Amino acid sequence: MRQGSWPRSAFPNLTYGDNQNHRVTSSWTTRYNCIAWAADEIAAPWWPTRYAYWPPGIPMMATSGAFILAFATKGYVQCTDGSLQPRLEKVAIYVDSNDVPQHAARQLRNGKWTSKLGDYEDITHHDLLDVADGPPPDGYGRPKYYLQRRRRFRNTVRRWILWLRIEVWERRP
Repeated sequence: MRQGSWPRSAFPNLTYGDNQNHRVTSSWTTRYNCIAWAADEIAAPWWPTRYAYWPPGIPMMATSGAFILAFATKGYVQCTDGSLQPRLEKVAIYVDSNDVPQHAARQLRNGKWTSKLGDYEDITHHDLLDVADGPPPDGYGRPKYYLQRRRRFRNTVRRWILWLRIEVWERRP
C-alpha cells in the first residue's frame, strides 16, 4: 500500500501496517486545500483571504459561521452528526479549541471519509478522528460542525451515454 509523504508525527491518529486506517488516493499537490476538497472543488484553495477562493458574499472571516455559509453556496445545510445516510453527502468541519475552522472532510458513499492533508496527498480514512489533532500549530482540532446535501449522482450522464452507445449505436443495422 502506498505511503503518504507527510511526516508520521503530523497525524498521530493515522495507523500504518496491517492495521492501517487510511489509503492514499492522490499525489501531493498545493493546487487545492482540504476545504476545497471537502466542497468537491479542486480549481483553487478555499480560505477567507484574498490569496484563495472564497464564495462571493460570504464574510472573509475564519469563523465556523462563515465556513458554514461558504458550504451553503454548494447546497449544504447544517445537520446533527456524520452518520451515513445513503442519499446524503456530508461534510465535517474541524475546529480548534477557539472554535476556528482548521480542516474539513467529506463523507464517501461507503461511509468512509476523504481528506486533503495540508500540502500532502488526499486520503480515504475510516473515521473522522483518524485525522483529528493533526498538523497546524494547534492541530486540526476535532470535528464539531456537520453539513449535508442531497448526494449528486455524478456518473448519471456517463452511464446514460454508455447505455445509449451499447443499446442504440452498436446494435444498429
